[in-house]
Amino acid sequence: MSRTKVGYYEVMAPVGAFFVLALPFLAIQRADLRLLIFLMLAAAAGWVRVNYEPSGRHTLVPVLVFASCLIIRGYAPVLIAVIASLASAILFARKPLSSALTEVAEESIPALVMVAIFELMRPDQNEAPVHALILLPPLFGYFALRVGIAAVRAAMTQGVRWQSFLDAAGWQMLANLGGFGIEALVLSFLASAGGLGYLGPILIVASLVEFYYPYKLLSDQEDTLLASLAMIAQAIDAKDPYTAKHSRNVSGIAVRLARAMGLSETEVRRIRVAALMHDIGKVGVRGSIIRKPGKLDAEEGRAMRLHPVISAEIMRPVEFLGEAAEIVRHHHEHIDGSGYPDGLKGREIPLGSRVVLVADAFDALTTDRPYRKGRSKREALEVIAAHAGTQFDSAVVDALTLVLPIL
Repeated sequence: MSRTKVGYYEVMAPVGAFFVLALPFLAIQRADLRLLIFLMLAAAAGWVRVNYEPSGRHTLVPVLVFASCLIIRGYAPVLIAVIASLASAILFARKPLSSALTEVAEESIPALVMVAIFELMRPDQNEAPVHALILLPPLFGYFALRVGIAAVRAAMTQGVRWQSFLDAAGWQMLANLGGFGIEALVLSFLASAGGLGYLGPILIVASLVEFYYPYKLLSDQEDTLLASLAMIAQAIDAKDPYTAKHSRNVSGIAVRLARAMGLSETEVRRIRVAALMHDIGKVGVRGSIIRKPGKLDAEEGRAMRLHPVISAEIMRPVEFLGEAAEIVRHHHEHIDGSGYPDGLKGREIPLGSRVVLVADAFDALTTDRPYRKGRSKREALEVIAAHAGTQFDSAVVDALTLVLPIL
C-alpha cells in the first residue's frame, strides 16, 4: 500500500472512529419516533450503493440527511450519516473496519458542516419544517465538502488529478446530490402535509430504491467483471510461479502512469483492462516455453511473440474488452520499430500500448526470476530510462520517474 494511501486512511479512519464513539451523545439529543423511522430508512438507503470511476460512490442516504435537517433538526443528520455509512460499508459492501470508518468520516463531516451552517442561520425554532430556501446554503456546503473529500481521496490514493476526477465522477456526484436535495424537500413536505405523516418518507425512499436499483445492479456487475478479469489474469500468470500476480501489478503501475500523464479516465480504464489482459494469449503458448529459465531458441521465440496477437483475438469479440484489444496487440512494439508483432514505430503505436510496455518492463525487472534476482525500483527505472527513445516512449518514462515514490 502506497504511503499516500496509508496517509489518507490514517487521517480519515480516526475521524470516523470519533463520530462512531459520539453516537450515544448524538442519539440522546433528539430521541423520538421520527428519528427512529429515519434511522431505519437510512440503513435501508445505504444498501443502494453505486460506485463511480475512478473514485467515489453514492447511496440514498443524503436524501434522509438533508430532510432530517428540516424535519428533525439538531444533530439528527450527523447521526443518520454515521449509522447509514456504517451499515452501507460493513453490512452491504463488506468493507474492512478501516475503510468503513473512513466512509463514516466522509459522510459525517459534510453532514456536521451542514448542521452548523443551518443552525448559524438561526431559522425559526418551532418543530414544523422551515422554509425550503433556508436549506440551500447548508446544501451547498454539504455538496462542496462531499465532492471535495472524494476528490482528495482519489488524488491521494489513486493519483487522480482534480480535473480528471471532476470530468469522470465529480459532476455526476454533484448532479445526484442536487437531485437528492430536491427529493429531500419533497420528503419534508410529505412528512408534514397531505395526511401522509410518517408514511411519506417511507413511500419516497421506497420509490427511490426502486428507481436506483438498476444502477446498483450495473455498478455491482462492473465490479464483479473487473474482479473476474483479475482472476483470469492471475490464472494465466500462475503458469509460471515467478510471474504470479504479474498482470495485476502491471495494471496498477499502468494506471498510475496514465494518470501521471494526465490521460482521461476513459483512457485510464481502457489501459487498466488492457494491462490485466495483456498476457492472456499465453494460454496458446506451451508452458515449457513460458517457464524456460534460459534464452529461447528461434522457434520458441516465434511462439512467444504470437501471444499479443492471440490475446487481442481473444478479447476482440467481447464488447467490454474489444476497446482494449489494440492496446494489447501492440504492447510489445518499440518506439524505434524493433518490437513485435507488426514492427510499428513512434506514434504509430497506440499510447496505451506504450504505457503498458513500460509497466510490464518495470514489474518484470523488479520481480525475482529463476535466473536472476529482481532489481530495486531505482535500478529498474535506470534500466528503462537508458532505453527511452528507442524501446520505450520518453514521455511514459518521465511519468514513471514521477510515480516511482508511490509504486
